Amino acid sequence: MINRKNISSVFWDCLGNKFAVVLLLVAAFFVALSIKLYPDINTGMDFVYVDAKTYPLFPLGVFDCFLWCLIFILLRLSVVFLAKRIQTSGIERKFTRKMFICLGVFFFLAWTPYFLAYYPGTSFFDEYFVIFDPFAWPIQPLIYSMILHYTWKFGVFFGIDNLGFAFLTIFRMFLMSAAFSYLICFLYKKGISVVFLAAAVLLFAFLPIFPNTAITIQKDGIFSLFLLMLTLFLYENKDNLSKIVTNKRLFFIFLCLSLPILLLRNNGLYILVATLMVFGFVERKYMLRFIGAALLFFVITSAANVYRVVPFKESIGIPLQQIGRVLCVGGEISESAKSDLNHVLKLSIWREKYNPIHSDTIKLFNRDFNDELLNANKGRFIKTYLETFPKNISTYFSAHAFATLDFWCIGPWNYHHNQIAFVDAITNDTLNPKNIRWPIERPFHATDFKALKKPVREKIAEFMADNVFYLNGGTCGFILLFIMALLLEKGEKRKAAVMLPVFLSYLTILIASPTAFAFRYVLYLAFLMPFILSLPFMSDEDTLLSYSKKG
Repeated sequence: MINRKNISSVFWDCLGNKFAVVLLLVAAFFVALSIKLYPDINTGMDFVYVDAKTYPLFPLGVFDCFLWCLIFILLRLSVVFLAKRIQTSGIERKFTRKMFICLGVFFFLAWTPYFLAYYPGTSFFDEYFVIFDPFAWPIQPLIYSMILHYTWKFGVFFGIDNLGFAFLTIFRMFLMSAAFSYLICFLYKKGISVVFLAAAVLLFAFLPIFPNTAITIQKDGIFSLFLLMLTLFLYENKDNLSKIVTNKRLFFIFLCLSLPILLLRNNGLYILVATLMVFGFVERKYMLRFIGAALLFFVITSAANVYRVVPFKESIGIPLQQIGRVLCVGGEISESAKSDLNHVLKLSIWREKYNPIHSDTIKLFNRDFNDELLNANKGRFIKTYLETFPKNISTYFSAHAFATLDFWCIGPWNYHHNQIAFVDAITNDTLNPKNIRWPIERPFHATDFKALKKPVREKIAEFMADNVFYLNGGTCGFILLFIMALLLEKGEKRKAAVMLPVFLSYLTILIASPTAFAFRYVLYLAFLMPFILSLPFMSDEDTLLSYSKKG
């Protein structure tokens, strides 16, 4: 008979037996589908923009299903093999405060030349719309918009428009260098190979994606940074998750680490509430406390965005893609549904403007789109969408797969246009409302700041613009799923649970990404990659909270 004391144990046993298999099935599906698509994608991006409009990705053929099963078997055998042989290091080291400070200073200094070349920092067109009016771009979180607006006002007050952004960038560099230093020290203490950590240090310092993130005012870098710190915090408390809601000091730390996640991204609330509910089920005795924390997060998010009105069309990007593909390929749709859709946007424009990798050509870059009519008939659109689904299942699935392509398709390619590189300097020219254009079309734009000679700063800026790259989102996601499956197979369920916020963040992007190519949405996977790869090997005897003050 199951009693309250062993409910948690039973839950973890079931999770280990079944969830690992589910993760591997998903990972194998991604790989199989990537192999199917790779020859076409590898021919060039014309496939993504043109041929993918009508490419019949689903239903899967017999060979595709066979390949899926074969890859699953290979992954399953690999996980079972590794689970029996991988051992934790068993080593507990102590790190010194000097080590932490020296690493942080090293990262900061390594990124400083890029800061000087792009002084006071870089941006993207999303930011320029809210700098002058925080309510002008409602798809952005209001708190983030207000921070940028008053940062600009700070500079205007002192007669130097970009002064505030310089301080903001320096603060970001400080936060990132401290967080990366903390991560390296954390892994060092857990017995991870010094050679591996040295490689991670060099990548953080010199791979341009990291300094590029440090000097941009894009919100995704800070979101990813706090998701990293929250993950480390959860690891330290994984053996007694109830302490997060029963210990006042720990709950305060948890709340501080969670606030940027809640307030900087629209999916932050879903990620944290779902995490709390799972933790509450595990620590059944404290379920009400976890529910209370979830309600607190809901209140905070609602209060922070009380004056923010998000257009309905921004919440239905994937459905718009699916309807657009049905119309584009001549799918089966009722005459009444066609009539309703035609009033929102002429059917000929639906077919012409449907783009398989993002819905903005339909809902955002299209003056003919009738927002008022759609907002007034939300229920009617949802009914049309649901009624059309059973007749066009494969078309709906194909539309969704192409709309989230870079987040599941495994491959070495990662292009600059996919919002991985932010190399447009904030200058007096760009801080002029009359000069805002959308999208901003510049390969890179160095600063006019004279701390470096013009040829030097332009060379540095050009180097960054040409070399901001990383593994694509699908490859990073596959690594995450594989490592979590490995941990579950090893019986280290609480280690896997530590990755729950990261997993849920990745899952929300897979379900409803605004665009197929935007690595910034999964940037936290790049930040956390050394931690993810180290998880199966990490010693568990102590926590990082006890460190040596010597040295």
